Amino acid sequence: MSLISSVDDSFHPRMEWTSREHILAQLVSLLEVVPLRDRGARRLIVELIARFDPDGGRDACLLGVFLDAHESLDVREAAVLSTLGRERRMKMSREALARLASGATDETTSLSILVDLALSALVLDADAEPLAWELLLQESPAERASLLTRLRPNGPNPTLAERLFRQWWSWDRPVIEATHNERVEKNGGVALTWRRPETLDLLVRWALTLEPWLLRMWVLRELSPAEQRGLFLASPELHQRAVAALLLPVEDMVDALGAQGLLASLKKTLHEDSRAWHLTPLGVAHPKHLDDAARLLATWREARPLFHKMLCALDLATPTRRALVRALFNHDRALAPRWAREAERYPDNAPLVREVLRLVAQAPIESDRAFLWHWLRSEAAWAMAWALEGLLVLGESGAEWRARLLDLRRSNDIYVRLRAAAGLVREEGHADALMELRGCARDATLPVIRAEAIRWLGAVDAEASRPFLYQAVEAAPMSRRLATRGDLDEQLDDSGQVAAPVPEAEEAAAALDRLGTPEDLARLLDSRLRYRCSPEFADALARHLSRQEGRESEPSPTSCVMQRWWIRQDAADAE
Repeated sequence: MSLISSVDDSFHPRMEWTSREHILAQLVSLLEVVPLRDRGARRLIVELIARFDPDGGRDACLLGVFLDAHESLDVREAAVLSTLGRERRMKMSREALARLASGATDETTSLSILVDLALSALVLDADAEPLAWELLLQESPAERASLLTRLRPNGPNPTLAERLFRQWWSWDRPVIEATHNERVEKNGGVALTWRRPETLDLLVRWALTLEPWLLRMWVLRELSPAEQRGLFLASPELHQRAVAALLLPVEDMVDALGAQGLLASLKKTLHEDSRAWHLTPLGVAHPKHLDDAARLLATWREARPLFHKMLCALDLATPTRRALVRALFNHDRALAPRWAREAERYPDNAPLVREVLRLVAQAPIESDRAFLWHWLRSEAAWAMAWALEGLLVLGESGAEWRARLLDLRRSNDIYVRLRAAAGLVREEGHADALMELRGCARDATLPVIRAEAIRWLGAVDAEASRPFLYQAVEAAPMSRRLATRGDLDEQLDDSGQVAAPVPEAEEAAAALDRLGTPEDLARLLDSRLRYRCSPEFADALARHLSRQEGRESEPSPTSCVMQRWWIRQDAADAE
């Protein structure tokens, strides 16, 4: 039986959006009737309880889930992990810790994992700390070191953390050095977490074993710029590696290589990446720091001439130059459209011009209107579709705009037609255009086309098109794909597949979030409970609750649909 079968309405009544207390009571009641075997649904309900309960009024319920040996490991973990974003941490008594420690373990539940999670994430009562120390002494030195990477000095149990650090420094560290195969990584991880003067050598030793991209991902992202500089200065070898991988601030790299030397290094990186693209069948590796090279070329004043030269270097592979185009857009936004207008004169630049148009259309500003109009007059469907997108976002209007929209209603490209229809509905409530949008939203064969129609209905006719939004957010079938290593926070079924948010449900959810009536939010909550829209909508619902209670809340984003992977990318762009 699928682990996400719990979307069955037999025990999943429609939610009501009223007060915070009533919503939490509904979720707790739902948790009581969802079978233990449906761990995906139970985990999601637990996460929502934690997200909607910033003051900890339902901590007893969450702690009960965490201590319940009959619950699956991932649900028990979620009961604690989902509270970590709150200011108020959950507490654990000595009795609760003893109950957790005495729980039977089997092949699906690791007692060590749960105890470690309790010690690192929950606030222990004072009389629970002696028992916690007894439990820690039963662990191996390597297991205690792993916990110490999570039991931070400024965490919920600082006294226990400090005691464990002293234990590691005086006893566990030498034992790990003498006996453990992963001694450098184990002790280096503790050194990274605690970052005390006496641990710097251990951190340097670990850093020297890492490839530059792993060093950036595992170590540097945890360090401040001053700490990064101190790490590199502690080891000439590590400093040399950092210079070669462009990991240092530009002034430090200029000190090490000289301005001309750094320019040569940046140019070499681009040519190496281009060569790897040209020799793809031979498996030539790409440099891992291409994006860093592109960023430096775009932001370092002395590199601007080389940057502009490389942007126009037709001998460089298109994907390599695409990285430069993105750097141009990110760091010199005003220049990007002007560059694209010049670059379009050369056919080899076409994929890069499309990249600029797509970037502009997805985040247009007022000064982009002329650029977008230029492409709206194009004969290429991809250009017209992206130009329409940008101009719709900018709220374009006027007689010429209406005339062009009417012309584009006859396009053979569905994306062009739907966006032109959206413009006409917004401009003059065009009945035929509205009928096309609604018809595609309801009847289109492809989910991605239904999603596109729902997206624009939500933008131009959300109030009157609620029935179509409700249909999309509620009736869309569950999507599946094979799970990957990045799906730790997703909802898996028993065949190892992950339930992916459904495109039309995502777009409908974004529209309901903007509409924001109690019925809209109840439908949105229902959709999230059925895993048809992404976790960002749980945050959106929490913001609605805060505003409903008069609390300060960050503004809702324009849309919670963070990455519309279902929007067509022109085939010529994929290389």
